[in-house]
This record gives sequence, C-alpha cells and structure tokens, in this order.
Amino acid sequence: MDNLTSRVISFIRFPMIAAVVAIHCNFIIVNPELESRYLFSILFSITLKLIWVSVPIFFFISGLLFFKEGTFNISLYKSKLRKRFYTIFIPYIIWNIIYFCIVCLQQFFKPDLLLLLHKRIIDFNWTDYLWIFWDIRQISHLPDDQPACLVGVFWFIQCLFVTSLLSPVIYKIIKFTRHFFLLIFITLCFIDFKIDIPGINNVGIAYFCLGAYVSIMRIIFINYLRRIPIFISIITVFICSFSVFIENEYLDFLFTMLLQVGVFSLITYLINKDYCHENTLLTSSVFFIFAVHRLFTAPLMHIADKVVSYINNDILLYTYYLLTITTAILLSIALFWVMNKYMPKVTGILNGRR
Repeated sequence: MDNLTSRVISFIRFPMIAAVVAIHCNFIIVNPELESRYLFSILFSITLKLIWVSVPIFFFISGLLFFKEGTFNISLYKSKLRKRFYTIFIPYIIWNIIYFCIVCLQQFFKPDLLLLLHKRIIDFNWTDYLWIFWDIRQISHLPDDQPACLVGVFWFIQCLFVTSLLSPVIYKIIKFTRHFFLLIFITLCFIDFKIDIPGINNVGIAYFCLGAYVSIMRIIFINYLRRIPIFISIITVFICSFSVFIENEYLDFLFTMLLQVGVFSLITYLINKDYCHENTLLTSSVFFIFAVHRLFTAPLMHIADKVVSYINNDILLYTYYLLTITTAILLSIALFWVMNKYMPKVTGILNGRR
C-alpha cells in the first residue's frame, strides 16, 4: 500500500468515527415531533445523509486492509485471524463484560431499570449470560430489536467476524469473477432480504468485498481520486447531500456512491496538499471512541429529551444538536487520554493493541 493511501486511510478514520457518534445522537428518535420543525428537519436530514457515509466507508477500509497484500494463502489466513483475535475478539468480549457490569450496577440501585436487556439480571438463566455476547434478542425476546450483542454498535464487529472467516471464499470469488465482481457488489447492495442473524449484513459484506476487490486487483484507487479537481469533489459532496430527498432507491444508491467518492477525493486532496495531517491522539483513539461513546450519548440524549422542546429557534436547535455530538466525542477522547496516560496497558487491551 503506497504512502498516500495509508495516510488517507489513517486520517479518514477519525472523521468517520465522529460521524458514527453523530448517528447515535439522533434527536428525532428522542423527539419525533422535531420532524415538523421545517428548517431543523432539512438540516438534520442532510447531516444524516452525510454521516451515514461512515458505515460503508469503514467496511470498505476493512476489506481493503484485510487483503492489502493482494494475495492470499492458508498461512496468511491464519496470521490474520490470529491478529484479529487480539485486535477485535478480546476487546469485543471485554467491552461486553464492561457494559454488562454497568447494567448490573444500575439495576442494583434501580431494580426496575431494565434497559436494553428488557429483563432483570436476577431473573437470568445461564444461557442469558452467553447471549449478551451475541444476540440480546434471545434475552429480551423482542423481535424488533437489532440482532446484536449487548454493545449494540458492535454489530459492525460481528460482521467483521463473519467476513474474516469467509475471506478465503471472498478471495476465490473475486479472483474468479475479476471485474464482473462489481455486478455482484451492486446486487448485494440491492438485496432487500435481510437475514435476521447477527453478523450478516448484506451492505456491510458488500462494501468489505469492494475493498477486498480493490486490493486483490491491485487498484491504487487513490491515484484516481487525486486527479479529481477540488471543486468537483466539493460540488459532488454538496449535491449528493441533498439526495436525501430523492425517493427512488436506484438514484439514492448512485448518489450515495458518488458521495463516498466525493468524501474520499476531498480528503485525498487535503492530505496530498499537506493541508491536513494525522493527529496521533485522534487516530489512535478511534476504536476506543467506537466502543465507549454510547456511555456518553445515552445520558446526553436523555438530557436532550428534556431540553429540545424548550428550544423554539431551529438554528439554535441544530446548534445544540452539533454541540451534543461534539460533547460526546470530546468526552470519549478525554477518557481515552486519561486512561492511556495512567493505565496504558489496560487501555491497550481495550483498544485492541492499536
């Protein structure tokens, strides 16, 4: 992987995790009446379109890095799985235990506070303790819940588990189909049928495979993006942001893809021209922010539920929305900095040795 590609990927991870935090600061879920606030609703919808780009980009980067050598064999497969055991599996287990302990503590003081589990821990059977690591719906028995572990955002990690295990199959398919794989990618994105199993997400798998395709076919995509003039990138991002108002799913998919290209090309331009530089603290804290931010967004959303109905100005309301996101991010970074300073070994384990 060339130096510019490495720098772009390193830099883009923080703004994308900031976007993930923004996804979980959803004011309209807290207060559906805000949809009737015309200006706020427009600004919120455009923002939502922009920040949702983060999810496919993270999957794309994961596939790109997993197959960065451009080749694959049993030895490499074992090596990558061994590495992911420390970078993903161990933190995955520990963070679920941490969140479970927090739920236990909350229920100790407020026994009727059921939270995500929808069940008192004193009523757990032995299988419930296992299900918190994979599918909490088996505890709550609520089919509308997301198929995921206790740390809900880790559905992304569960999908990485599946794609990692299937990586030999993915490699063979891409090598066999070559450029026809792009048709497979588009098909996966449009599959409406969703398998109700943790770790199976057709769009996530599709973008992971797209990243794998770029690496396996040895396409240095950054070289194409760096040729896009800056004004084209800005216009692309601006126009595609408004595609949130398009109801046609095919046009929406096209604009979403263009938006991802626009975001990547814009960051490539800024990095290539040395207008932006990676910040060690921010880049090293990305996984930690991903794991811990829900501890801050949950209480902040609780506060927002009490506050937003008193804010009559839409611009002020949107500013408060952005302030909530910023607060959650800063608190997550501050916790990482403190823990990394005073408990570096513990932080290293929680952060997957990053």
